[in-house]
This record gives sequence, structure tokens and C-alpha cells, in this order.
Amino acid sequence: MALGATPLLVTSTAFCPVPDIELARMEREVRHLFEYTTAKRYDTTTEIYEHRPYPDLLKTNPQAALKLAKKTQRALALLANAITWSEFENSPDHRFSEVTADPGCSGESALSVRTPLGALTGVVGATLKMPQRSNQNQELWIAARIPNKTDLAKIKISFGTQIFSMPESGTSSYGNGYSWYRIGMVRTVAARTDLKVELLGNETTDLSLDCTVISPIPFQPDGVFLPAFPLPEIPKVDPKAKKDPPNLKPGR
Repeated sequence: MALGATPLLVTSTAFCPVPDIELARMEREVRHLFEYTTAKRYDTTTEIYEHRPYPDLLKTNPQAALKLAKKTQRALALLANAITWSEFENSPDHRFSEVTADPGCSGESALSVRTPLGALTGVVGATLKMPQRSNQNQELWIAARIPNKTDLAKIKISFGTQIFSMPESGTSSYGNGYSWYRIGMVRTVAARTDLKVELLGNETTDLSLDCTVISPIPFQPDGVFLPAFPLPEIPKVDPKAKKDPPNLKPGR
């Protein structure tokens, strides 16, 4: 059915209808990515476990099924492309004020500090431990909201032993004043490398950190969305060792 400009009112349903063609597309991509990661012997234990409810959701709640398929596709695409996407609100070591809920952010929340007495706060900062998914040089990006441009010069970023300053401008603005900042090229030399973002309190301090990405391939930010990557070619494997991707409805 082709939809025109006239609004379409759907009644007598507890859930938002989803296009069957979109469900079919997501199933194909998820199946392909499961086959690829299986052939590459990547650890997808978490993705397999979290994707288990999909067949039942497809029968009872297609909207939730599509949401789950998109979540699985995102996780597998990051894994397949050796990209690490981490949320700053998950920082185990920070001196920010609070984690604030924000539906416009990547994980629907961000790590924030806001005070008119910035000079009294001293240094505030946050640390994330970034796993090693590639031994190549990688792009480091940070998504943040920095309304006071005077704060830019006060921000110091360290990745292991590498030190960076914040760029003067960001790109791909989204949500409540957030932008992506390309920090520079980094290299992970250990199983986990500390990424630290520190801000020396200014006349006022107002900073929110949403998420960060390290990528061995060129990364083009698109707000909170993962950029589209070509599906990787599945390596040839022994047919006897090949297993069907888990928990996908066959026949689509």
C-alpha cells in the first residue's frame, strides 16, 4: 500500500503498525550480520541472548520486535566494523554533577555539570575504559553539549598517554544543543585504554557529555544514529560447522 500526503488514522490497536517490508529488511540484515560474526568467530553471546524474545514479539507486538531488531542490528554492525560506541553516563569514575535524562541523547541520558560558580568547582572530569577492537589507528569522536565557548579552551582530553584539546567547532548537531567533535587519531595498545575528559572550572561551568566513538574506518556522525555501513562479505566457512543465526523467524 502506498501512503500519500493524507493523514492515515489507525484505530482499534494497542500498538503502532510497522511496515512488513521494514521488518523483512531488518531480519535480512540481522541474519547476515549474525552469519558474518559467527564466521569471524566473534563473541556474540550478549547479542544472541538479548535477541531471543524476537520470534514471540513478532507475533504479539511487531513494534517491539522492530525495536529489538534495530538494537541487535546496531550492536552487530558496531562489532563487525570494530567500532566502539560508549555512553558517558556509564562512566564508573567521574566528578560531574549528575546523570540527566534526555530523550534526545544517544542513551536517552547524559553526564552533566552546570553551575554559575565554575571557578570553585576545580577540575571536573569523567573516565571511560575503551576496549581494544582494532590495533589500527582509529578516529576518536566525542558528542557533547558545550554552550559556553569559553569552556572549549579549558577542556583536556587524554586517551592513554595521548593528550588532545577540544576542536573549536563540532558537526552533526542534534538534540538539545549537542554536537560531534572529532578529537584526533588514537591507537589502543592495551586490552582497555582510559579515555578521560577534564574541564577546569571557568566563570561558569556548563558541560554535558553524551557519548564517544573510536572507529578504524572513516566515521560520519549522524546525530544519535549509527551511520549506514555496507554489509560485510561473509567469509567462506566449512558447511558442516555452519549454524543458523539464532532466534530469527525463518522464511522471510
